[in-house]
Amino acid sequence: MTATGDPRGEVIIDGDRTTITFRRRIRHRIEHVWEAITNPDDLAQWMLGSAEGDARVGGQIRFVSSPTPIVWTGTILAWDPPRLYEHELNNEADPRWDAHLGAERAVARWELVEDGDATLLTVSFRGFTVGTARGFAPGTEAYLERLDAFLAHTPLPDWQARFEALMPLYGWR
Repeated sequence: MTATGDPRGEVIIDGDRTTITFRRRIRHRIEHVWEAITNPDDLAQWMLGSAEGDARVGGQIRFVSSPTPIVWTGTILAWDPPRLYEHELNNEADPRWDAHLGAERAVARWELVEDGDATLLTVSFRGFTVGTARGFAPGTEAYLERLDAFLAHTPLPDWQARFEALMPLYGWR
């Protein structure tokens, strides 16, 4: 088992699977952070895509990432507003991404803890292949920067530029 990446985003490799974990202290109330990570309209603004879902345990979700469309689907495994949101994150193989993204079956977990007027956010992804984790980790880091800016009502960082700048931290050259 090995760990790589920036201290803010950790990738733990265990065989051919990974766990990616990010921890952030976000200077916004827990209700605002929860809304930003679960409301489809908010997600579309900072995550650059679209989201739909049935907000309950057993409900289905569907995300379409951007700037390049990748469809992610799954079942909501835990739903405890405003503290815990866990869901499957599955996609089908797409020939456009053969080099680094095949069919994936993973679990995303969003944990929020109130810290005064701030929120401690822990986001983890379990089960990605190593190749997918190398791209997913810098991409998630870039998305979390956008989340922070969205909540602060400041200009959102350019996702692609941040992704490219962060790739070397997670094993991409």
